[in-house]
Amino acid sequence: MKPILTLLTLLCSCAIWGQTTLDDLTRDLAASMQQVHGPKDTYSQSLFPNSTKPYQLTFQRITTNDKNKSEDEKWTFNLADIDPKLVRIEDSKEALRIYLRVQKGQKYIQYFKNGELSGYADQLIILGNGIDNAREVERKVLAAIPSAVDAWNKVADIGGRSNEQLVHRLMALVGEVSIGNTSYRQRLEQVGDFPDRLRLTTEISTSKGSDREVLVWSFGDLKESGVRLVISGTNAAVEANTDDGLAWVYVERDGVQDDFSKEVSIRVADPDQGKMVAAILEKLIPYGKEQVKMRMPEAKTAPEAFGLVAGSMDKIARKNGDSEFSLEKDCQSKLTERISSQGASSDLVYAFHFGDLDPKSVRLNMVKDRVEVSVSTEKKNLYVWSSKAGEQQNYGNEVVFQLADVEKGRQVVHLLPALIEQCPEAQNLGTFSDVQNWVSKGAKSEGGEAQSLDYASDSEVCKWKLIQSVTGDKKSSESTYEFNAYDIDPDQVKIIVSRKSVAVQLQTLKKENIISTIINEKPGYTSTIQLEAADVIAAKSLKVSLEQLLKQCKKE
Repeated sequence: MKPILTLLTLLCSCAIWGQTTLDDLTRDLAASMQQVHGPKDTYSQSLFPNSTKPYQLTFQRITTNDKNKSEDEKWTFNLADIDPKLVRIEDSKEALRIYLRVQKGQKYIQYFKNGELSGYADQLIILGNGIDNAREVERKVLAAIPSAVDAWNKVADIGGRSNEQLVHRLMALVGEVSIGNTSYRQRLEQVGDFPDRLRLTTEISTSKGSDREVLVWSFGDLKESGVRLVISGTNAAVEANTDDGLAWVYVERDGVQDDFSKEVSIRVADPDQGKMVAAILEKLIPYGKEQVKMRMPEAKTAPEAFGLVAGSMDKIARKNGDSEFSLEKDCQSKLTERISSQGASSDLVYAFHFGDLDPKSVRLNMVKDRVEVSVSTEKKNLYVWSSKAGEQQNYGNEVVFQLADVEKGRQVVHLLPALIEQCPEAQNLGTFSDVQNWVSKGAKSEGGEAQSLDYASDSEVCKWKLIQSVTGDKKSSESTYEFNAYDIDPDQVKIIVSRKSVAVQLQTLKKENIISTIINEKPGYTSTIQLEAADVIAAKSLKVSLEQLLKQCKKE
């Protein structure tokens, strides 16, 4: 029995001793570095494996010239990044060169000159002391690469980790980075109750002082294909573009909010750290999008939707004053912004009907340092009344909701289309008496205007008379229009909005000039007339009511 056990022990020992680790391979490679004498310079070469990161190597070359002046160069790299197909010996007049080139030409090799990081390279050159030494180095590099790839893959593997674990791994990876005399102290942390929202705080210190930058964003706001490791000069950073080209990233510099950004940038100490940060960021983007989707509220009724939208509007502090917002919770609504500055305040008011808005036009925009949700009217109709500091402005075709932050903005964008759908277009179908009332109220009495619509004859309900007058201190005018209702085209009744006024236009069939006019006692004829309306809702009611009345008078 003893001979059998002894044989098995020997076999196991041989098998164990026969295994070559990456540490063995890199130590063996380091032993092949030799001093090389050129025509003028002497090159002393060394290779230092990283004891905690066996795939990472530092190659040093000290060049001493004939005047005994030396230059110290170092290249730190991940052996797994080296493309085995591009490892080759090339001859030169001074010495044989063994080229190690990074896959796809990526600048993943850190280059140090006299102890200072000088930049990044996509290749390094080891000098061979004769062809035998050059071949030995080439062979040992190629032998070590597969083991380095295996070792790196184990470290970089993020498969099987939960999203929460990945978030914490990412936060642990991000830290201080020093480049020359500049230090970047970075801290990455989650924001509030949202697991997908992160805040990156960076303290930038130089000999001249320090600055502070804060970025806040959600994984769900980033674009998967927009994550990349960027190396420029002595800087290495992971950059990620936002999705949909929107500036989702909140920016603050030295405590003051700056313009929103379309990009996140995280500085990294070396390409290996950068590759891991980029991989985790990219992996977490779908998780972030799902989180954003899950927290969007659902409103089953209009009152519920109104409450959520109105509740999203907070007070906003600005450089030139504070703004407070209020929204009337009704389909016929008013959005008011009260701007307070230096003890004085003024209101900007929008009056509109949600049914006039186009649900497909709802857009979230980050305009400089503002979060805005804009929505246009259907067909860009000028149906939005507004006033500034109590003075009426021209009618517009857009309503803009201003929000305190991105999360409030995305909530309003989510709710508005459903809210619009729950508010049918406002218009009242009325009788001739109702039309007369709307026409009378359409005149601006404060400007001395008056307007009336009556039957031209008590016995003929299809003969109408419109009288419009303006009475002033210096000048007055009066216009009278008489026409047959059956001569008016019911399909050409239009709402006309011009600057601060809204009217309903009537046009004769075939555009014939058969409407009798007396304007300031001068007779004539025209093909169109306009009935002034008090507002857009009155104009809509006038339009549908007149269309019906005109059709009732239509001659067969």
